[in-house]
Amino acid sequence: MLAADRSHAHPSPRKLRRQTIVSNNPPASTSSSSTKSFNSTAFLIEKCEELKVNVYGTINSNYRDFLNTSDYVLDLRDEIASIAEKVEQAKAQAEDGDKSFLTKLHLSSRSIKTLEQDLQALGILARLHYELQNFDHLVNIGEFVGAAATVAEMSLLVETLQELPNCDKSVFNVVKSQTLIRRATLRHRLNDLFHSIFSFSHGIDGVNKLTVSQRIPMTAGKEYFDNPPTIEDLFAALATADMLQEKLQWLGQQLIPTFIVNVIKQPTAQVTQIKNKLHSQLLFAGGKKVTTAGNLKSHLSTALEKIIFVCQFMLENGLPTGAPLGDDPPSYAKSFGETWAESLCRALLENALMPLIPDDKASLERFSELSESVRGFDAQLKELELIPPNREDLVTFISNLHHHYTLKRRNELLRVARDILLSDDTNTYLVTEGTERGGVAFLTKGTKEGKSAEGPSDKRENGKFMGGKDGVEVNDSSIKLPAMHISVQAQMLMELVYQTLLEAEKTEDQQSAIELFFCARDLVDLYRAITPQHLADVIESSITRAMIFYCDCEYIVHHLITLGYQFATKLPPPVKSYGTFVDLVPSFRKLGEYYFRNQLRHQRDVILNQLGLLTSLEDLSNEAKFKNIETHIKFLVNHLTGIAKSWKAVLPKEMALQAVGLLLDTTLTSLIEKLRAITTLNMEDSYQLKYILSIVRRLEECFYVTKLDAKRKVIEKAPIPKYAKTWELFISIVDALVRQDPVAFVSFVSGLKDVRT
Repeated sequence: MLAADRSHAHPSPRKLRRQTIVSNNPPASTSSSSTKSFNSTAFLIEKCEELKVNVYGTINSNYRDFLNTSDYVLDLRDEIASIAEKVEQAKAQAEDGDKSFLTKLHLSSRSIKTLEQDLQALGILARLHYELQNFDHLVNIGEFVGAAATVAEMSLLVETLQELPNCDKSVFNVVKSQTLIRRATLRHRLNDLFHSIFSFSHGIDGVNKLTVSQRIPMTAGKEYFDNPPTIEDLFAALATADMLQEKLQWLGQQLIPTFIVNVIKQPTAQVTQIKNKLHSQLLFAGGKKVTTAGNLKSHLSTALEKIIFVCQFMLENGLPTGAPLGDDPPSYAKSFGETWAESLCRALLENALMPLIPDDKASLERFSELSESVRGFDAQLKELELIPPNREDLVTFISNLHHHYTLKRRNELLRVARDILLSDDTNTYLVTEGTERGGVAFLTKGTKEGKSAEGPSDKRENGKFMGGKDGVEVNDSSIKLPAMHISVQAQMLMELVYQTLLEAEKTEDQQSAIELFFCARDLVDLYRAITPQHLADVIESSITRAMIFYCDCEYIVHHLITLGYQFATKLPPPVKSYGTFVDLVPSFRKLGEYYFRNQLRHQRDVILNQLGLLTSLEDLSNEAKFKNIETHIKFLVNHLTGIAKSWKAVLPKEMALQAVGLLLDTTLTSLIEKLRAITTLNMEDSYQLKYILSIVRRLEECFYVTKLDAKRKVIEKAPIPKYAKTWELFISIVDALVRQDPVAFVSFVSGLKDVRT
């Protein structure tokens, strides 16, 4: 905040002096103000107050609007120093033991401390006023190094003044705001000068240009015609103003995309420089054609040489020799190198080295010549101080080429897996225990000598696989794969997983083998991450798709159980001891069961909703009511038949029959309850009811199973009571309706127990 306005300003020094003399010197013992000596009682306090009025008035009048400076002294530093010296003498004499001296002056130690604080604050304010005036003068003559030093000095003075309790807050806010204004002015001027010296341009014809002016251009330097700043002055001022790192970072951010990246993309394009007394220019004459990875491989050395040429241009023309003032600061070149090294190395890795990683291992051995070029390039940059000596990004990348090949291979495998899972292929693939290479088929497969054809030499004893992982029962049906249909995506994904693990087996580099092993785990995880989201709407609404998803999960689980045993023992440690896929099994089982149960609940709700539309099974002689009931029953039977047909074609036989049996139980339970509710039944109604129940009896077709016997299809009927516990009761009700008269039938069904319990 600014100081108070004119009406609240301090009284004039002359008026304050008269008031002080009258109040502190009685008429009997007073002497003339002109003869007042150092030993007078009020001299120090009066003088301090007088200085305070002058200093505050100077600050307010110079840096607040609508106030003039004619009534105030502009430089009070010497006078403040003189009074401070007298106070220091009084303090020193009192500390030496002459307490009577302070008594004669009517001063106390507390008064001395207050005077010291007041004079310290006044001294800083006077110094700030001087520096503010000096800054304006330095900027006007183009002396930016001195102006930057002045701003730094003012910032320190403001920080010191802020900690003093005796400084008027309004005056402090005025000088603080003026300091901030000068700092902003300096940054603005230096920013304009910097951008007038360094100019980047991008031509539509592919010609990029960097112009470095050795002198400030006429448009920017017209105010400093007598003493134009040089590029050395500009960098020194930037360093003093703590703007050097910011501008060097901007310079690197412009240089890399304008020249470095373009040289990599077009290594055969010309890079030239033009010099004269006024400026130096760096030109890149490229075009729209971009070099492919194959061409870059043959021109990488040329591209690196041209990047060195760009760096040398910056050292000779864009970065002054020497270093800023200070305690052993780094040179400008070294500071620039530390600033842009990370971005430069990233650009080189992403645009030059990573694209050169081959797609096959055989080509890795042909990289020795390129490795030498990169190492030489790295050494040259360090010699020029354009990257720090401890930065090894490029050399480390070349040294770990096998590992980077594996990472590229991993990314490619993940991309292929993602494309597989996002494909719209709706075909399915029949899998059985015999078609797959995991599970019990792998554990029990052996030669006459008892050796596994695909795994290590192991023996079986009492149904257990000996020499490997303990506790795997070869006759355990829980890990046997039943015949079922899976999506093409799941089959292709697991094939990709096996290929990845086989590649890991053959890899000589241990780190690469470990990376591929975990890549295989990530491939499996991709199914869990992508498929439920990609097919969310279809899985919820389609009768078949939810069951295919369940089969996919069971199929993947089947392989996960034994994948670790099949491959981990052939991989380097720690994968050899701890590598497994079994930890992924519970999540896949839960995922498949979740959508399986959701689909069962959905179909149950459809059935109950349809049966809920049937009010009762009485009065069937009413033609309208009979037609309504017939329509709903036929819809229900057709719906259940369609579900059974779809699920039997996809799910394992037992799983499909159990699922259909649950839905049939739901249907028959509700229907039997409606039969128990019949209270009257005439002969005509009984004929109609027989017809309705005969339609329901067609649901036994849901349990017909087709088998292949040699080349012939054989249709067998599964035992319905095994899967639907209410079926036998329903058949007995139908038989009773056929054998008994209507009255006896009503008595029979009313005596049945509640099947819902």
